[in-house]
Order: sequence, then structure tokens, then C-alpha cells
Amino acid sequence: MTSKKVIELFYDVVSPYSWLGFEVMCRYRTVWNVEVKLRPAFLGGVMHGSDNRPPGVVPNKFMYMTKDLHRLAKYYDVPLRPPSDPFEAMFKKGSLSAMRFVAAVQEREKDGDRQVEHVSRELWRRIWNEDKDITEPASLSEAAKKAGLSDSEIKEVLELSTSKEIKDKLKSATQYALDLGAFGFPMLVCHVDGKPEMFFGSDRFELIANCIEIRVYEQEVIVVPILLLASFLVTLVFILLLRFCPEKVDRMRPKASKSTTRRVLHGIDAPPGLNVLEHESIALDMPSSYSTFQPPNTYSSKALSVSTLSLPPNPPKQPFKPSFTPIVQPRELPRQRLPESFNLVTPLPAAFSLHSDSSVSLYRARMENRNVVLRVLNDSAGATERHSFLGFASFLAQLGPHPFLPELLGVVSLRAPLVTVMEEMENRDLLSFLWRCRQEHVDPPCEMTERRMYTMATQVASALEFLHGKDLLHGNIRARSVLVSKGFTAKLWGLHGVYTRKNQGATWKEDLSMKKWQAPEVLTKRPVSQSSDVWSFGVLLYEMASLGEAPFAEISVNELLQFHQRGKSLKKPTNCSNSLYSIIKGCCHWKDQDRPSLAEVSRKLLSGEKSASDKVLKASGTVNIEQYLQEAGYGEANSYTVF
Repeated sequence: MTSKKVIELFYDVVSPYSWLGFEVMCRYRTVWNVEVKLRPAFLGGVMHGSDNRPPGVVPNKFMYMTKDLHRLAKYYDVPLRPPSDPFEAMFKKGSLSAMRFVAAVQEREKDGDRQVEHVSRELWRRIWNEDKDITEPASLSEAAKKAGLSDSEIKEVLELSTSKEIKDKLKSATQYALDLGAFGFPMLVCHVDGKPEMFFGSDRFELIANCIEIRVYEQEVIVVPILLLASFLVTLVFILLLRFCPEKVDRMRPKASKSTTRRVLHGIDAPPGLNVLEHESIALDMPSSYSTFQPPNTYSSKALSVSTLSLPPNPPKQPFKPSFTPIVQPRELPRQRLPESFNLVTPLPAAFSLHSDSSVSLYRARMENRNVVLRVLNDSAGATERHSFLGFASFLAQLGPHPFLPELLGVVSLRAPLVTVMEEMENRDLLSFLWRCRQEHVDPPCEMTERRMYTMATQVASALEFLHGKDLLHGNIRARSVLVSKGFTAKLWGLHGVYTRKNQGATWKEDLSMKKWQAPEVLTKRPVSQSSDVWSFGVLLYEMASLGEAPFAEISVNELLQFHQRGKSLKKPTNCSNSLYSIIKGCCHWKDQDRPSLAEVSRKLLSGEKSASDKVLKASGTVNIEQYLQEAGYGEANSYTVF
């Protein structure tokens, strides 16, 4: 196993360009798999020792720096704002006491630079964002406290920072930088084959990558020609089939829908073939009790009685009849005693999804004076699909009850058609619910308040924490995976991927439509963890606050990873409070170890719920489905360049 390559970063918190270089290297070290060693030093000593002049004292350089820093801060998403009097902050007050303080933190922290990193960042924030002092002990203590140091640690560091040991340590670091050729900061030194290579400035990262043999663009150079060649070959094969085997081409074409009318969902003109719950099952608002009964040995699955009221075109008029022999019951599958017939069976109205080839059909029905949803496996399903259908039902049963997870009411498993029965969630999926909340005078009434948003988010977090407690990762957290009851209870769904990964050994699904919700480690196919679900939960909060806008709408899928690498965040929705936005940004940290735990997120949501208002959230206009699909990343090419 090869050791990590080392990059030394020399910096001073009085230097704004050092802050930019510092943040970029902190982001790149994981992607490049390098060890970044922080070298706090005194910029004033370097300028004096190299006989250099500060660029700010040259009028034309000062004017350029003002514009340049603004551009770079926006590009790298670093909250850099010059102080009201830069000359006083940089030249009169200086940074000697601050850098001695940082050196003392480093001296005290023997294992790594984590505290040094946090303290340095907070000092930069004070001078280059909040226009505050960094020279007085009280100022240094406040920055250290924000960085996570305890009162006793701060007292110890303050005492240490005035010692001769630390003064000599800072002098030594400054002289070391001069010996390597420093004349300003930031200075980065790459160690290649035992030799130091020095780079100055916050805009030399491509050259640094080349120096340490990080291949930045090679993937794109290889992948693009291959994709073009593959596209040409597929087109050529299709043309040849069309010329010599037209009957095979006809079989390859999707069969036309029986209904040619476009379906309208909640006032939105939906393209054909969109159905939110296909491949997803259904969810319900159900007490947590589980009553299971053993069915009689001579169970009779009679006709599902169909009502002719309010049916869409081509309703099922014939009773369901067995078409294959009974299937062996999965182990521990609860089998409730179901009625011999379901009344008022009608196809479930369409909602949002891209799947049209599902082997499962959904129906709304009445069972024992309650509304239920039937997931009916089509007669054309093969043995593998039948096994998966019953296996998923068994998985739901073994998962156990939870107030904010769907509850399985029963299974018809001894005769065809195979049916799982769930209670109906009247408000369907959260995404279409949020879209309806954008409209006026809808039936049933639909209003989203800040308090309700916090409540529903807390419910989803509770369900997700329940899954994590069973060592299960969800992997598909988004508004489409949450279902809403008539009483506005939110329940987490989209569990089929959890089942396939746990019981069938499937890997994480490569799906373009999921990438806008996936954490960076998922996009780069690195190991995932519970923090990966936390990232997606943060994106879900954005969807709720924006009433169903696509996340990262302005960023294409093939630019998404670079966007994350620059440390950029989701834009703040109009309806989003500062406290909720801070939770969203916390969940969507680039480094998974910097994201909060679900328990911590839940505590913040509960706290926010107490102070939230009951004012109805508003958003302009309805959602255009085609535009949403484009902004959400459907159909885009998957081509990443990893910096």
C-alpha cells in the first residue's frame, strides 16, 4: 500500500488569499488522497525576510485585488468580505498574536491538525467576514470557543501563546518558509521524490495536481470518445435492423398505451407514463399495532368486486383468477385474514414517476370499512418477480412497526393474483403534495406552514433513524419517497432499494434521476454510510421549503460533482428561515464526518418546530413537469471529471 503524498500549506490568517487556498486544499485533500500539513507562519516576517512589498500598498494592485478577491470568493464559495479598514487590520494591528495563538493550538494538539484547522478558519471569519479584531485575548478566546475548544483548553492555549517556546516555534516556521523560497502567502510545497516543489498563490491547483501526478482530465478524455463510438455503433446496428429485420424493430418499440389522452394531475399537464407509485408500492397512516392471523388451509380468493362508478377508461371488469400454482410462503410472512372480496376496486390515479413497465398494478379499494391500496402482481410476472414480490412483503413485515413507516395490512399469497394490502395515504407522495400547495382553491385543501414542515421533517427523520438502528441505509431520501396521510402525517417509503441491497446483495442503484439527491461519496462510488442519508435528508428539507423545486436546478448532472467539490451549497429558498437553512447546509457538508447525526438533526428540528410560525408558505406558479424533469437530472449524460 503506497503512502499518501504530502503537501505543506504555509499561511497567515491576515492574508485573504491564504484563506482561499486553505479552504480549497481542505476540500481537495480527500479527492486527491493527499495529506495536507498545515504550517502557520508569520507573513510579516516572510515579507521582511524576502525584501518584498505588500501588494496592497501599490495602488493599481490594490484596486485589482479588491475585484479579484470578490471574484474568487464567489467562485470558491468562501464568505470573504474585506474589513472596513483593510490597512488598519493588516498593517497596523497585524497578526502576530493571532499566529502565536494558532501555533500554540498546534503545539498542544499532538494528533493531527483538526483544532488548528477550525481555529484558523474562525480567525479568518472574524477579520475577513465579520470585520472583528483578532489581536486581543478576548477576541482569540471567542474564535477558539466557536472552533470547539473548551474554556480550560482556551486558557491553556492563551498562556502557552505568550511563552518563549511558541515564539520560537513561529519564528522557526517562518524561517523554514523563507528557506523554501517563500516571498508571500499562501505557499504550498509538494514533496515529490524527496524534493520540495514550491507553488505560490491560490490559483495553482492544476499545476499542483500535475506535480503530484493527480490525473484531472484524463477520465473525460477517455470517456467522451468511448461514448461517441458506442453511440455510433448502436445507431449503426439499429439502422441495419431497420433495413434487414424490420419485424425485430417492431418488437423493440414500446407498446402504445390503450388510452391516448394526456392525464392531468392536480392541475398539471403530465406526460403519458408518469406514475409516482409504480415500483414503489404504497404507504399508509396506521396505528403501530400489528395483528396477524393464520389463514384457513382452504383459503378462497374470490373475485375483487369492481364498482363502475368514477372509473377511468378500460377498468378491470373481470374477477381476478388464479393463473399459476400457489407459491411457497416466505418465512415469517404475516398473513392477515383478508375478506373474501374487496369492494369498489378502481385503478389508482396517476402521479409522478418515470416507470411504465412495472409488473405491479395499483388499485384503490374498500376493505372492512376502510380505504386500502392493493399492490397486485400481474399474471405475466415470472418466477423471479413473484419471489421478489413476496420477499419484499416479508421484508416489510420483519422490519417491524413504526409510526412513520408504512404498515403492511395483509398478503394474499396462496393463490393468484398475489396481493399486498396497505392503507391508503390520501395525500399521496410529498412531491405532488408540495406542488398542490402552490395552487389556490384545490380539493382537498392543501396548505404547508413552517410548523407543519418542521413536524413532517421530524417524522421522516424518526423513520430514517429507525432504519439506521437496524443497520439499513435508505439511499433514496427525497420528496417522492415520502407519503402523506389525510391528517398530514409524513411516512418514509421507497424501501424497495433497501430490500434489494439487504436481501439480494444488490449494489447502489445507478440512476440519473437520483444523482441530485446523492451525497458526493455516492457519486464518486466511495464507501457510503449513514451520513450519506443525512446529505439526502438535507436536500429533502430544501424541497419542502421551496414547495417542490428541483434541487441544484441550475447545475447539470455532469457538473454536479465539481459544484460540490467547490464547497457550494443549495441556494436558500424564499420561504426558508435562517435556522432551517443552517440545518440544510449542515446536512450537505462535503465531508461526511462534518455532517450532523440524525439525532442531532432531529433535536434541531424539534427546537425549530416550537418557534415556527403557522403562516402558510407561498410559491409563485405551478410546476412545469417537463422543466422539472430536466432540472432534476433525468436523461442527462453521466460524465464526471474528478478534481
